[in-house]
Amino acid sequence: MPEISLTRAPAHARHGSNIGQPLTRREGVLKVKGEARYAADNHPTRMLHAVLAVSSIARGRVTFLDVRAAKNHPGVVEVMTPANRPPLAEDPDAKTNPFMFRLDVLQNERVRYANQPIAVVIAETLEAATEGAALLSPRYEALP
Repeated sequence: MPEISLTRAPAHARHGSNIGQPLTRREGVLKVKGEARYAADNHPTRMLHAVLAVSSIARGRVTFLDVRAAKNHPGVVEVMTPANRPPLAEDPDAKTNPFMFRLDVLQNERVRYANQPIAVVIAETLEAATEGAALLSPRYEALP
């Protein structure tokens, strides 16, 4: 019977693994000093932010959106609704549909599910877009 050694090195040490060994990270020192640059630190010039305004009902119709109040809010550039949205494929299920799935966002005033996007507010800052979306004050005709 072969003798079993209780002092044998662990498998990760025998196979040249780095498990359990210190690892030097290229950006580690910069992170510790607070000098590292993260993705959120990049602010492209003239970047816009978008916030979705979503329905508070599960089924019905949007009867009113106060688009004027949102557009007059400082920093808001545009408010997209079914009335002014860019055109999508005429038949979302057609083979020529570039999205290859049914896309009916902002197609009309119908609400089909809770938290359905009903408008998009585009602004110079995320805060302005969020506040603009809150100013839309939607009214609904709820359906059973």
